[in-house]
Amino acid sequence: MTNKTPPNQDMRNVWQNQELEGIRMSINEIRQKAGRFQKTILRRNGREYVAALVVVLFLGFNLWRTTDLLIQTGFGLEIAGILYVVWQLHRKGSSRSVPAEMGLASCLEFHRSELERQRDLLRSVWRWYLGPWFPAWWS
Repeated sequence: MTNKTPPNQDMRNVWQNQELEGIRMSINEIRQKAGRFQKTILRRNGREYVAALVVVLFLGFNLWRTTDLLIQTGFGLEIAGILYVVWQLHRKGSSRSVPAEMGLASCLEFHRSELERQRDLLRSVWRWYLGPWFPAWWS
């Protein structure tokens, strides 16, 4: 036997064609995982909302104190960007509650859709989270 590693394509084929293990989960386990995920999202969003409030108050105070129009414009753009980010996070990233009457299949589909929704939110973070900061950086 040689110690050469097979080419990437062979490793991919071996990985994709391997036999799957049957993972069995009860409806209660799925509900618990969905509940923990929901709490994680709530804590993340809560931290973001509190941080946004602190920054908006700080920038608003500095906007009120300064008399330079260019600096006021920069502060105003930053505040607008933060408010946009918070709105997008609330609109796209809020957690949804698992309905109590769901069966196993629909509960699993719901949890999977929530995971996919959060994944898609984080994939586009550069547009809705980082993008609104660019005008303030250049003012």
